[in-house]
Amino acid sequence: MAAIHITINAEPINMPPVAPEASAKDLIEALTATHVTPQGQVLSTIHINGQYWQRDWDGHLEDIGLEEIEAVELTSQPPQQAADQGLECLEEVIELMETRFIDSAEDLRFNRMDEGLQKFIHGAGLMRDALHFGQLYLDHIQAPEDHPERKRLGELDMDLSGVLDEFDAAQRAGDWNQVADLIEYELAPRACELSLNIQAH
Repeated sequence: MAAIHITINAEPINMPPVAPEASAKDLIEALTATHVTPQGQVLSTIHINGQYWQRDWDGHLEDIGLEEIEAVELTSQPPQQAADQGLECLEEVIELMETRFIDSAEDLRFNRMDEGLQKFIHGAGLMRDALHFGQLYLDHIQAPEDHPERKRLGELDMDLSGVLDEFDAAQRAGDWNQVADLIEYELAPRACELSLNIQAH
């Protein structure tokens, strides 16, 4: 296996001990466990072979083997800077999420199943990440457990789980018009709720 070039804030760092059969997720977790970030900073971005990956890596990173990786570039920031930057980007994420849901519903109604489902998966991933960010941000500002934003985020999370249960049932039944309706009229509007819930703080 060729050596992997790893940097943090453009400074080279050593490869952590990982098994040859490890995945990109294993590598990032090993790097995190070795506390590669400068003191007082948090890991903010990950680039693998020049491609940006979100900090919540529980998806496709498991599918990338070490033999496919040539370079890993990490950046870190002070926690407050990372949190503020996340808030600035959130509105763009919400807009993209809405677009993905609406386009997904249209594709499904016109029987473009593969395209529609891919757009739904992307939108649902963005929604999950936005909810996760909201919870992390409230933790960062040390919002109390009874903070109204925590309650709204929790209620929205439960609400979304109910919609996704309906989505799964409609998908199993092959009722693609119902699937499209749930995406456009239940999930897409909740993207706006999420924006207001987090940014109203």
